[in-house]
Amino acid sequence: MTTATLTTLLDVAGVPTALIDTGPSQRAASSAPPVLLLHGSGPGVTAAANWRPVIPALSADRRVIAPDQLGFGGTATGAPRRYGRTPWTAHALALLDTLNIGEVDVIGNSMGGAIALSMAVARPGSVRRIVLMGSMGVAMALPPGLDAVWGYTPGREQMREVIGLFAHDRRLITDDLVELRYQASLGPAVRDSWEAMFPADRQARSRSPRLLRRTLLLRLLLRPKRPRT
Repeated sequence: MTTATLTTLLDVAGVPTALIDTGPSQRAASSAPPVLLLHGSGPGVTAAANWRPVIPALSADRRVIAPDQLGFGGTATGAPRRYGRTPWTAHALALLDTLNIGEVDVIGNSMGGAIALSMAVARPGSVRRIVLMGSMGVAMALPPGLDAVWGYTPGREQMREVIGLFAHDRRLITDDLVELRYQASLGPAVRDSWEAMFPADRQARSRSPRLLRRTLLLRLLLRPKRPRT
């Protein structure tokens, strides 16, 4: 693992949070806000596993912050807690407060994109720009692929099959990636958190990250205008 993806542990509102925080040493010299990377909800996801190919390029001239979100990877404590859009959003905003960051650009993948939208609704002044990738955000029927992802049980071949649901380019499904994600899906704390996040009624869980269209549009339309940069 390169220095760009070294993970540290930070207390965020009482939750030990695994975090990658990297970028230019003279961060104050950059006029652009940090980039916050929010991963999705697949098994074995961590900031390092999901973002390691892009962090070196992004951190060349921007501070990059990539947490393991609440219940995932190194932030999975196994402690009983609520999961869903509200706790995930609160944890992401608490991370900004802990790091004394006022504003970020957010790149969100899948569930991470839903949380990015939710952050913008909850605290519009903290989110300058958002890039969404395959993101949830509105009500929908649970797709079979997502049902299979959330129904994952640990195993290397099961992990390979799950990753295969996402990757159009099959060359991306390397043994190293499968092993990295598989290992990250193990451990009592991770398994306890996973089962709490994605119980048998996964259709109900798919409703958790969504926002009402009118809520999102109203808050973003009322957001103060900023000069173009």
